[in-house]
Amino acid sequence: MAIEWRKISSGDEGIDGAHKHLADISTALDGFCDAEDYDSVSVEVVGCLLDIANYVFGLEQAAMEELGYPKSSEHIEEHEILTSTIEAALGKVKSRSPALMKDAVGTMLFSICGHVETMDVPLADQIFKKIRKPAVTAVRRSADVGRPFAPTAIGGAGRGGAGHAAPAKAAGGSEDGSTLKTIIVSSYASALLDLRVSKGITGDRAKSVAYEIVARAVNKAVGKGRLVR
Repeated sequence: MAIEWRKISSGDEGIDGAHKHLADISTALDGFCDAEDYDSVSVEVVGCLLDIANYVFGLEQAAMEELGYPKSSEHIEEHEILTSTIEAALGKVKSRSPALMKDAVGTMLFSICGHVETMDVPLADQIFKKIRKPAVTAVRRSADVGRPFAPTAIGGAGRGGAGHAAPAKAAGGSEDGSTLKTIIVSSYASALLDLRVSKGITGDRAKSVAYEIVARAVNKAVGKGRLVR
């Protein structure tokens, strides 16, 4: 995972936040595979990676439309291929076969690296230039587009029964809404990964704890003194 993720810093809060967590999970999975620790390569972790990837793909596609990006068709086509690659890896992770997981997760991580280096770096450069231009409307934030996580989905029946949060249609169009969605993505992804890696907590218990962390982060951001459920 020799990717310099700072190269894809675009200046767009939603895109950069999602990329950061995509990088964190990808790097953790790479470490698990290097150590042949396939017990830690869980359905929840790979499912979370898929959700974040789909989320950031939606943001990028809207940014490309806003920019009139010349390579948007090629970039979107690669998004579809990468989504299929991650879904295939998720299927092999569900099998719990170390041999199948090794090949599929390795291919997935290699594909993510290639996409970042060949597609995301030039796009980030264009978004950065667009945002920094005076008198030009900045690229739309994550409140306008994409597929942010829905906290109410945590603990429900997710993909393959895993129960992790599913992407949901974005609501609202304010910058505050964008910030909250970034908090939700960041908190949920980080919590699930940390619970799995540092504390060995998985399954419904992990989802419940992760939800509490998300709720507290959101309530803190909006200044409420009690958890929103």
